[in-house]
Parts: sequence; structure tokens; C-alpha cells
Amino acid sequence: MGKVFIGFAMSDSMFPDECDCDRDKLSEEQVKQVMSSADEVVNACNRGHVPTLEILKGRHGIDLTKGIQEKPPKIKLAFQDQLIVCDVNLPRLEGRHEYTKEEIEGAKFRFGIWTVNTVGQPS
Repeated sequence: MGKVFIGFAMSDSMFPDECDCDRDKLSEEQVKQVMSSADEVVNACNRGHVPTLEILKGRHGIDLTKGIQEKPPKIKLAFQDQLIVCDVNLPRLEGRHEYTKEEIEGAKFRFGIWTVNTVGQPS
């Protein structure tokens, strides 16, 4: 098994140019199970997400408050790597740069995992 990256967003640039991936939904228990069984977990969250991470920890028992790097790592997935995306449902920010405490406390979370199955030219 490769590395497990976890964060709040994904981008096409995280994936190899040519690859085949699977995506599955995860429950909070499955997220914890994947994280605990991984050889290496890379926290891709940034310090600006700490209030949301505190809600995630308190509500779902998923602690991403530890291991936050000064500058989030650049994710470049390889063969057998996985990316857990914590999708947070918050209102769109319009004309401001931060969420209120009430908005963060009302956040709803969903979890998905992307797995890189093959890398290289498709067959």
C-alpha cells in the first residue's frame, strides 16, 4: 500500500498524468480505519482550517489538528497512494474571508477516498 493523504480539497494536478483511479464513499469509522492501518498518513490541511478541524475532531473523532505543517505539502499521488477528501458543506463566502463560529459549528462533513490503481499509458 502507498501513502494516504488527507485534506479538504483535491485537484487534477495531484494525480499522475496517466492513471486509473477509483473513488469510494467512506464513513467516519472507515476514515479512522484507513488512517490507523496506513504505513504513512500525510496531513494536507493548512493552519487556516484549525477551527473546522476542531469541529471534525469533536463531532467525528478524526483528529487532523496534529501534524499540520507550517506550509501544507504539495500532493503528488503515485501508484497505490490514496487521497481522503473531507468534504465540508459550508455556505459560500461572499464579501468576507472567514466563516463565523456558528457557520463552522453547523458544518456537515462527507468523506471520499481516491485510490491510484495504475500509472502510465492506459491499456
